[in-house]
Formats: sequence, structure tokens, C-alpha cells
Amino acid sequence: MTIGIDKGMKAPPELPETNHFHSKWWKALHPSSIVALGMILLLALGAVGYFALVYESPFRDRFACSITGTVEDPYTYHPRDFVDFETTIEAELIGSVTYVPPRNYTGVPIYIILTEANPMSQATQLRVVASDGYYADFDMLSVMTDNQMILIKDENQGLRLIAADYDGWFWVHSVVRLEVR
Repeated sequence: MTIGIDKGMKAPPELPETNHFHSKWWKALHPSSIVALGMILLLALGAVGYFALVYESPFRDRFACSITGTVEDPYTYHPRDFVDFETTIEAELIGSVTYVPPRNYTGVPIYIILTEANPMSQATQLRVVASDGYYADFDMLSVMTDNQMILIKDENQGLRLIAADYDGWFWVHSVVRLEVR
């Protein structure tokens, strides 16, 4: 027995040429596949945005941060330039997840670092920003009178904000920027 076209039957007609948009593969896509492709595209765009606008390179100087925003003299802070201003405070980190008992920390008070940049009179807020985009906001007037808020060199985390009179989530590690707002 052979399989083929019976001499009495006609072969199906050739399908006409179609443009690429209407090709068979496009019609075969299930609606959930289209949704999945859309989600992948959104995730990819989000990742590009994060790494382009938020994330700071791990190859930067871990012991430097920029002082920016509503200041007359923006600059890059390096602890080695402020050794004469170092002070030691005792602080206890009380966070919702982490607890560090009272201990001594040595660093430069934030108000001294900011004074060097000459904050403008309309500045009302300080935002301390980490390399991963995490940030903590502080009232500018409070910061400029607080001698218990210092920036220290942490060998594991780069620059670290110690805010003795604040809850643990205000303590920022891997500081890359002090934004005066």
C-alpha cells in the first residue's frame, strides 16, 4: 500500500506570501507567551535603569564620597584630608533586625564635612546615599548641630555613617554621596 495523493484529488493550494508580522510563528504564539516576553523586556529595562542611574561601581574608591546638591562648593570627601577633625563617640545600633552593643567609633562629624561644602541657606535636608541606592534622609538643621553623627572608614563596607541618636536603619554603609537638598 502506498500513501500519496489520489489522482482524483487536488493538492492543497499554496499559501500566499505574507508579511513578516503575519507569519505562522507569530500566529502560533500563545497570549501567555506574549505576556512573558513583555515581562522579560520590562525586567531588562529595569535592570538597565538601576545599573545606569542608581548603582555605583565596585571599582570606585570605597573611601571617598561626593558632597553634592544645594552647596556652594561641591567636592569629593576623602577621610585622609580630615584626620585632624576625627572624633570618637560611643554608639549602640538598635535596628529591627540588627543589634550592635555600645562601642566606640572614630570618624569625622558630618557637620564638619558639610561645612567644607558651604551648604546654601535654603537647604533643609541631607540625604546619605549608599552604593546600592539605599538612602536615609535627615533634617539639615539637626545634622549641622549633631556631634554624634560621624562618617567612619570601615574596612569591609567602605565609608559608613554612624548616627548615634537615630534608629539602626539610619546607619548607612557603603556611603557614596551626601546630597544636600
